Amino acid sequence: MKVGSKVMCIDDTKEGNLDYSMFPNWIKEGEKYTIKRVEGSMTGVTRFLLEEIANPSVYFPSMMGKVEPGFSHKRFADYEEFIGIEKEVESLIEELVWINLLRMSKLT
Repeated sequence: MKVGSKVMCIDDTKEGNLDYSMFPNWIKEGEKYTIKRVEGSMTGVTRFLLEEIANPSVYFPSMMGKVEPGFSHKRFADYEEFIGIEKEVESLIEELVWINLLRMSKLT
Protein backbone atom coordinates (compact mmCIF):
# COMPACT_ATOMS: atom_id res chain seq x y z
CA MET A 1 0.00 0.00 0.00
CA LYS A 2 1.28 3.42 -0.86
CA VAL A 3 0.39 7.11 -0.64
CA GLY A 4 -3.03 7.62 -2.19
CA SER A 5 -4.14 4.01 -1.67
CA LYS A 6 -7.60 3.37 -0.27
CA VAL A 7 -7.59 1.11 2.78
CA MET A 8 -10.23 -0.48 4.99
CA CYS A 9 -9.75 -0.48 8.75
CA ILE A 10 -9.93 -4.09 9.95
CA ASP A 11 -8.80 -3.55 13.55
CA ASP A 12 -9.70 -0.56 15.72
CA THR A 13 -9.09 -2.25 19.08
CA LYS A 14 -7.13 -0.51 21.80
CA GLU A 15 -4.99 -2.57 24.10
CA GLY A 16 -5.88 -1.87 27.70
CA ASN A 17 -2.32 -1.32 28.95
CA LEU A 18 -1.31 1.33 26.40
CA ASP A 19 -1.76 5.11 26.55
CA TYR A 20 -3.79 6.35 23.58
CA SER A 21 -3.94 9.99 24.70
CA MET A 22 -1.80 10.99 21.70
CA PHE A 23 -4.67 9.77 19.49
CA PRO A 24 -7.65 12.03 20.22
CA ASN A 25 -8.95 11.00 16.78
CA TRP A 26 -9.15 7.23 16.36
CA ILE A 27 -9.88 4.93 13.45
CA LYS A 28 -13.12 2.91 13.09
CA GLU A 29 -13.30 -0.68 11.94
CA GLY A 30 -15.16 -1.01 8.64
CA GLU A 31 -14.37 2.56 7.53
CA LYS A 32 -12.48 3.42 4.34
CA TYR A 33 -9.46 5.74 4.53
CA THR A 34 -6.87 7.22 2.18
CA ILE A 35 -3.16 6.91 2.96
CA LYS A 36 -1.61 10.38 3.27
CA ARG A 37 1.87 9.20 4.25
CA VAL A 38 3.72 5.93 4.88
CA GLU A 39 6.46 6.00 7.50
CA GLY A 40 8.65 3.61 9.40
CA SER A 41 9.02 3.69 13.16
CA MET A 42 11.87 3.10 15.54
CA THR A 43 10.34 -0.32 16.33
CA GLY A 44 10.32 -1.34 12.65
CA VAL A 45 6.54 -1.13 12.22
CA THR A 46 5.22 0.63 9.13
CA ARG A 47 2.68 3.26 10.06
CA PHE A 48 0.11 5.14 8.05
CA LEU A 49 -0.98 8.75 8.32
CA LEU A 50 -4.47 9.15 6.90
CA GLU A 51 -6.17 11.94 4.94
CA GLU A 52 -9.38 11.60 6.94
CA ILE A 53 -7.84 11.59 10.43
CA ALA A 54 -5.34 14.07 11.83
CA ASN A 55 -3.88 14.03 15.31
CA PRO A 56 -1.71 16.71 16.89
CA SER A 57 2.05 16.25 16.67
CA VAL A 58 3.66 14.70 19.73
CA TYR A 59 7.26 14.92 20.90
CA PHE A 60 9.12 11.61 20.57
CA PRO A 61 12.55 11.59 22.25
CA SER A 62 13.75 8.86 19.88
CA MET A 63 12.90 11.14 16.93
CA MET A 64 14.22 14.23 18.72
CA GLY A 65 11.21 16.15 17.58
CA LYS A 66 7.47 16.31 17.14
CA VAL A 67 5.67 14.04 14.69
CA GLU A 68 2.05 13.15 14.03
CA PRO A 69 1.37 9.70 15.48
CA GLY A 70 0.36 7.18 12.82
CA PHE A 71 -1.56 3.91 12.79
CA SER A 72 0.07 0.51 12.34
CA HIS A 73 -0.27 -0.87 8.83
CA LYS A 74 -1.53 -4.12 10.41
CA ARG A 75 -4.81 -2.36 11.20
CA PHE A 76 -5.68 -2.00 7.50
CA ALA A 77 -6.40 -4.04 4.37
CA ASP A 78 -6.24 -2.88 0.78
CA TYR A 79 -9.76 -1.59 0.06
CA GLU A 80 -10.15 -3.16 -3.40
CA GLU A 81 -8.95 -6.56 -2.18
CA PHE A 82 -11.19 -6.33 0.89
CA ILE A 83 -14.26 -5.50 -1.21
CA GLY A 84 -13.39 -8.28 -3.70
CA ILE A 85 -13.17 -10.87 -0.92
CA GLU A 86 -16.40 -9.57 0.65
CA LYS A 87 -18.24 -9.96 -2.70
CA GLU A 88 -16.86 -13.50 -3.14
CA VAL A 89 -18.09 -14.47 0.32
CA GLU A 90 -21.54 -12.98 -0.37
CA SER A 91 -21.71 -14.94 -3.64
CA LEU A 92 -20.74 -18.19 -1.90
CA ILE A 93 -23.34 -17.63 0.81
CA GLU A 94 -26.01 -16.98 -1.80
CA GLU A 95 -25.02 -20.17 -3.62
CA LEU A 96 -25.22 -22.19 -0.39
CA VAL A 97 -28.67 -20.77 0.36
CA TRP A 98 -29.90 -21.89 -3.08
CA ILE A 99 -28.38 -25.36 -2.64
CA ASN A 100 -30.10 -25.74 0.73
CA LEU A 101 -33.44 -24.52 -0.71
CA LEU A 102 -33.17 -27.08 -3.52
CA ARG A 103 -32.38 -29.86 -1.02
CA MET A 104 -35.34 -28.85 1.16
CA SER A 105 -37.70 -28.78 -1.84
CA LYS A 106 -36.67 -32.36 -2.73
CA LEU A 107 -37.51 -33.48 0.81
CA THR A 108 -41.09 -32.21 0.67
